[in-house]
Amino acid sequence: AEGDPDAVLHPGDWLAEACLWVSWQFMGKARSHGRSALICLSYPKLLAAVNLHKEASFDLILYARHFVATLNDIPEEELTDLPINVDLPDVLS
Repeated sequence: AEGDPDAVLHPGDWLAEACLWVSWQFMGKARSHGRSALICLSYPKLLAAVNLHKEASFDLILYARHFVATLNDIPEEELTDLPINVDLPDVLS
C-alpha cells in the first residue's frame, strides 16, 4: 500500500507509530524539503519510562488497545506509516 506521496506532517505528528504497538513493515520513505527534527522512540525505552511512572501505564495500555483496534479496522491496502486518527475514550482525550 502507498500513502499520499504529497502528505505533509505537522509538529506533533507521528510517523510509523504502529511499530510501537504491533509487528510492522514500514510502508515507504519519508523526506523533508526543509529543516526538520526526528525523534526516534524505542518500545523498550518507552516501557522503561512508563515503569518509572506507574500512573501513566494505564493510559498507555488503554491508548495502545485503541490504536491497535483502529489499525485493525483499516483495510490492508490502505495501511500507511502516516498518522492515523484514533478514536479515544473520554478518559484519554
